[in-house]
Amino acid sequence: MATIAYLRVSTSKQDVDRQEVQLRQYAEKQGFSVDEWVRVTASTRKSTADRGLDALLDQLQAGDRLLVAELSRLGRSLSQVVRIVEELISRGVGLHSLKEGMRLNGEMDMTAKV
Repeated sequence: MATIAYLRVSTSKQDVDRQEVQLRQYAEKQGFSVDEWVRVTASTRKSTADRGLDALLDQLQAGDRLLVAELSRLGRSLSQVVRIVEELISRGVGLHSLKEGMRLNGEMDMTAKV
């Protein structure tokens, strides 16, 4: 089981440092470490391929865990985020989103449906 952190900012004038600190502290508090850090500079207006999400989704396997600082890092609209979360669940991948306090275990349980 791998834990992968996905950090994204929209422009080169921003950096992912704050997200990384938050995710490191969260992982430490939860008692696990991050195996891989995916750092991306791309607007959500870009395609999921340009934002590195397609490659990331291809890499993730059942039992893996994806960490994000907030769901908006995954997509621009609610429908886009929902599609990505559904994809993660269908692959059996857990998702932890710090800002929303969301911890999905990779199964379509009541929390995921909400």
